[in-house]
Amino acid sequence: MKLRKTKDLLPAVTVAKRRTLSLLATSTLWAASATAASLSPPPYEVMNRHGVNLATGQVSPSLNTVSIGGSLGLSHSISTFSSNFVNWEGEGPLGYKDRFYGRVMKVVHHKPPGSSSNAWVWTMRVFDMGGSMDFIFNADGSYTSYTGDPRHTLWFTPGLGFVWTKPDGTVVTYNVPSYTSTGNNIEIIAGVSEIKYPNGLTVSLTSRDVGAQVLGVRTNTGYQLKYVYVPRTEILEIPDDPSNTRIPQIQSWSGMMPRFVAAINNAVDYCSSDASLTSYNSLSDACAGQLTQDWPKATFNWPGGMPRVMYLGETVFSVIDAIGGVTEYRNRPYAKSASCNENDPQYRTPRIVSIKRSTANIPEVTYDYQSLCTTSNAGEHISIHGAGPVAQLKSSAMEGDGGSYSLNNPYTPYPGMLPTTSINGGGGYHGINYVYVNIDYGVAKFDAWDKFVSLESAPSNRLYSIYDKLTGLTTEFGYDARFNLIEIKKNNVVTQSAGYPATCGNRKTCNQATWVRDANGNQTDYEYEPNSGQVARVRMPADRNGIRPETRYTYEAKYAYYKTSSGGFQQASSPVYMLTRERKCLTTATLANGDGCAGGAQDEVVTDYDYGPTTSPNNLNVRGIAVTAYVDGLAQVRRTCYAYDAYGNRIGETMPKAGLASCS
Repeated sequence: MKLRKTKDLLPAVTVAKRRTLSLLATSTLWAASATAASLSPPPYEVMNRHGVNLATGQVSPSLNTVSIGGSLGLSHSISTFSSNFVNWEGEGPLGYKDRFYGRVMKVVHHKPPGSSSNAWVWTMRVFDMGGSMDFIFNADGSYTSYTGDPRHTLWFTPGLGFVWTKPDGTVVTYNVPSYTSTGNNIEIIAGVSEIKYPNGLTVSLTSRDVGAQVLGVRTNTGYQLKYVYVPRTEILEIPDDPSNTRIPQIQSWSGMMPRFVAAINNAVDYCSSDASLTSYNSLSDACAGQLTQDWPKATFNWPGGMPRVMYLGETVFSVIDAIGGVTEYRNRPYAKSASCNENDPQYRTPRIVSIKRSTANIPEVTYDYQSLCTTSNAGEHISIHGAGPVAQLKSSAMEGDGGSYSLNNPYTPYPGMLPTTSINGGGGYHGINYVYVNIDYGVAKFDAWDKFVSLESAPSNRLYSIYDKLTGLTTEFGYDARFNLIEIKKNNVVTQSAGYPATCGNRKTCNQATWVRDANGNQTDYEYEPNSGQVARVRMPADRNGIRPETRYTYEAKYAYYKTSSGGFQQASSPVYMLTRERKCLTTATLANGDGCAGGAQDEVVTDYDYGPTTSPNNLNVRGIAVTAYVDGLAQVRRTCYAYDAYGNRIGETMPKAGLASCS
């Protein structure tokens, strides 16, 4: 006895994807969920193939180091602030930029257009691993988005800190118990303490001081990143240059940068989260000997005598990732040009000159720089394209790629913009030709091999249009007052449109489309679960019989369980809203009240999701999926069960023909 055809039993979100792929982003963020996206402009990339950010002129490599738990877990990565891994001259902590580094801080923003050179805008900037936003100070103590985007809000709550709420309802908290504001004289720097996503997934961070160092990261699904600091004697590996007092002295670098970052599943092993910096000799030592197995970890190998050594000669900083691959970053110091004004100090600064990935036998990418002097005009240029008036990227090269990078491109077709040139446009490789940066607002024009992108030259800096060089089509994007994308045109013909709630009563749902419509007028309608912002109901366009296929989703608050220091287990302090049921009518319409099918129970397919026991170790992975449908008048259940390893990877699957009554 068989069920109906497989395609009839597909989860409804898959059907929605198949029929409106151009309108919906249906990738799931969590282990099981249904997420309907609003219209969104296509992405464009200002990072070229050599790892150069063409909007800033910086070498900005990023490296994934260790991860655990998939979409409900944690992944760690490192990147750079300004073409080097020391960051002595830049804002933020020393060393690499940790993925979980974030701050709230006062900054001087871009000059208003048409204003004098001393007319600056002071803003409060917040950022985390998902982006940044600037807010203007208001006289009443509130904050308004600098870009004018009302979907972003910032509030200060005494005893809690600053709270940044994003358009999708994600809430980021910065640990600032109190502060004193005297207009623009406010001085505050604080780190992220918590990121809470709309569905309840929560990332908690412990940091040293005011967020300068991340000491530990946890989720309410039982996953942890443990940062381990190992004592080390800082002895220079190359001869010193004591005559140069303008370069940093030897610091306790091992007390500033972790030796290891390990990924641990707390449903298997407990390990403390340090509230203050403590040095250990190993991961086992850092976890008080409570680990029962080896956990994946990234290892960071710095040259001796940091950070001074990087200002004295060529050095190598290497990273060993979780699977043993070694990535080497070779660094070389550059001095300020000797032709500069004699009153200018002869600063030095390190720069990344080559990168050798774990899969390469020789450096894959090499970089060269030019020394700089500072003039009033160049100062503007350097503020965007350099890390202090010392050394600016001049060229880059990749094995097998004959192109080059140039910041000093003479072609400047747009007033007030800074041109940069990518290597990717040459040598027969598809890539970026130019990125034009507006000094006031950032990227303004983007010229790639296949398209030309224009953005608003205004604080909003939204994507305005894309010209497709291959087809000759121009795509334009229209927004509503809340900055939601409501219309997409191709050569002045509307091809996609969307509608949103008139008011924003619930931040988790108000910036998601209530309907989307294609060029033929076919409309898909959406409703959302208010507690998590996840889609609760999808009504597709009418089929040949005039019936609008509909799928309904149910969510429940689920709690993870993980180990305590005593070896027992505890329930997470907060839940995650997980998809527990999908319902779909096969041939008839859904009843007006949304509960059941016009053709009765026998026309309905129900999919139930099981997350396992609720009082024992549990990371909220899907343990089972049961599909119930009627065949020849009898209800039939087909159940698939899943098994996971300690790292959250799915390692086993029991097919429905096994006939299991449960997945416990």
